[in-house]
Amino acid sequence: GFGSRNGSAQDGALGLHASSRPGARRGTGGEHFSGHHPDPGDDPDLRAQDPGHGGRQTGAIAGGVKEKDLNLLIAKQIKEALEEKGVTVIMTRTDDTELDLPSRPAAAGKNGADIFISIHCNACGIPDKMSGVETYYHPAQPSSRALAAAIHDAVIKKTGLKDRSIRERSGLAVLRHSSVPAVLLECGYLDNSKDRALLLSSDFRKKFASSIAEGLRVYVEGVSAAGRGEE
Repeated sequence: GFGSRNGSAQDGALGLHASSRPGARRGTGGEHFSGHHPDPGDDPDLRAQDPGHGGRQTGAIAGGVKEKDLNLLIAKQIKEALEEKGVTVIMTRTDDTELDLPSRPAAAGKNGADIFISIHCNACGIPDKMSGVETYYHPAQPSSRALAAAIHDAVIKKTGLKDRSIRERSGLAVLRHSSVPAVLLECGYLDNSKDRALLLSSDFRKKFASSIAEGLRVYVEGVSAAGRGEE
């Protein structure tokens, strides 16, 4: 999950790339985002994806599974789902590499991304007590709430996982320091045997990845419609 006991959690992200046209916004990752929307003219065909944790930062561990490994499996499945739709995906790590926390949101800005999604698996410490999906956003970022709602709704609808709602969090650095709309997605509880078994299934991860792609499509189309003045 995003919060380890020692507070040193790393985050994973998927971003929607902005076009390289003159004047396209480029964030630095250190800026505080206050409401930027993807421009309807932005290029929707390149994503930057960053699987959470890595190296010494294992994240949660349950049932012999390390969160960092499952995050990477999920990220690779998302990459495949997006590439099937003609989207190019950039991965910040494709193996067990450790990345520092500031580099996570900074990657979105450096690559001209317009969307940042942090990928995690949750844990509560008590086996099989909790289950389901949670999606976090920063309360000062209206666009992030819309992004969270679109992705969360698509995931719940398509996967059947328990709906643990979208939630505000102002204390998550990866969201607070993002210069673009950002969400942190907890894909399920690693210490819930049913959630874990589902997420370890390639077939289920395909369904999960497809739902995220659908949520992104709904969000981007909504922003584009708003930019055209449509209701």
